[in-house]
Amino acid sequence: MIKLVIFDAGELLFPLPRDLWAKKISELEEKYNVPKGGCAKAWGEVKPLIMGGEVNYLDAQEMIFKKAGFGENSRNVAQEWIEADNELRNAVQPFKGVKETLHRLKNDYKLAVLSDTHKTESEKRKGLKRMGIDFFDKVFCSHDLGVHKPNPEAYQKVLDYFNVTPHEAVFVAHDCKELEGAKNVGIKTISVNEKCPADFHANVFMDIIKFIKEME
Repeated sequence: MIKLVIFDAGELLFPLPRDLWAKKISELEEKYNVPKGGCAKAWGEVKPLIMGGEVNYLDAQEMIFKKAGFGENSRNVAQEWIEADNELRNAVQPFKGVKETLHRLKNDYKLAVLSDTHKTESEKRKGLKRMGIDFFDKVFCSHDLGVHKPNPEAYQKVLDYFNVTPHEAVFVAHDCKELEGAKNVGIKTISVNEKCPADFHANVFMDIIKFIKEME
């Protein structure tokens, strides 16, 4: 019997403004006469520290811009970037069918978010409330947990909190590695990305309801 449905957040419940992020980074590189491409590489190096809560977001962004060649401007650029990032995120709206699906699932299951993010739970909930989709009993953020997907410990912390077994839970996501991580723990999976192996593939978000019923 399914008792718990765990959702990823960005790119599943709502889009991330990746094109606009890239545009802003390009503007900063041009403004400070920094070679292009360095920020993307530096992000990959610093991301694990951010997602695991090992460094605060401002300091992390400063690290990224220093690695990318912004030198003594790095702190100011980090602050400028965070302001732009917040503005872009505040314009994001949930994908079609998300609000209706969560509302219907809320009646029958415990719902959780498991997000790899620099945000705390309270910060993450603020964004979900703004979008009208805070139907969750608990929001787990890697920043708070100190561990991020696909580490088995991340999924296990969610299961332990709700006192459910892996077979009583479903993980819904778009990322192949994260889905595989859940599968390795024994959690059933639903993918919204047809390229990722999963127990079920949802072409329409509301199909998730039907698939969960079938699992029971």
